[in-house]
Amino acid sequence: MSSDDHEPIGNINTRKKRAKVWRHLRREWYKYILQAAVVISGIIIAFALEKWHLNQQESDQFNDAYRLIAQELSVDKVQLNKLILRFEDRYPSYQLLMTAQMTKKQYDSCYYCPRLVTSIYTLNASDLGFQHLSQLPNYSIGYRKDSLNYYIEKYYRHIRHDLPMWQHFIRQDIQENIHQWKLNQHWYYQREKRPEAMVEYQLNHPEHKNMVYVQHNLIYKNYLPLLKNLQKQANSILLLIPPKSI
Repeated sequence: MSSDDHEPIGNINTRKKRAKVWRHLRREWYKYILQAAVVISGIIIAFALEKWHLNQQESDQFNDAYRLIAQELSVDKVQLNKLILRFEDRYPSYQLLMTAQMTKKQYDSCYYCPRLVTSIYTLNASDLGFQHLSQLPNYSIGYRKDSLNYYIEKYYRHIRHDLPMWQHFIRQDIQENIHQWKLNQHWYYQREKRPEAMVEYQLNHPEHKNMVYVQHNLIYKNYLPLLKNLQKQANSILLLIPPKSI
């Protein structure tokens, strides 16, 4: 009598069922692999779509910031151009007064000469675009000297620090000049547009010549070069900003 004669019927049935399953798997294996591949592909596609969506959101946020910066820089460029032209137009008058070569006729035809050391043109620049950009989670300054964020960071560093500093220095000097005139020059309170005493003082007095010299150095050796540098940087940034952001 063989050992199979004594094997429990339950074990035989279990073996048969296993054999049947394996035969089925051998015949249908490609279907299961295909189903698994479909499931895995679906998961991969879902992750890819989610990543694309997040990247798209981030790209839209950066484009919005660059678009706002481009708008602000376009306004800055117009103001900068006006300021630069005004200062360049005033430059010969500074030179003539410092060297005591301005004639009475030249002075009379000079619109801004009476206020040459008591007025200043300033730039009022907005940095809302830069604030928006710098607060984005993946914002980085960039260390390449031709990178967009590097130029933007440099531009707004000048806007936030250097520009207010030099405007403050010039305003402070203007205030000192006005204070000096209020205390010592009786013609300051006269209602006449150009009192003769004021004309004589501004054309010939050493004190006024010194005031002109100080203002000249503040503006033409510091402030105007800064404005021209900002103008150059604004042009560079606008060329680097992606067209779709403008």
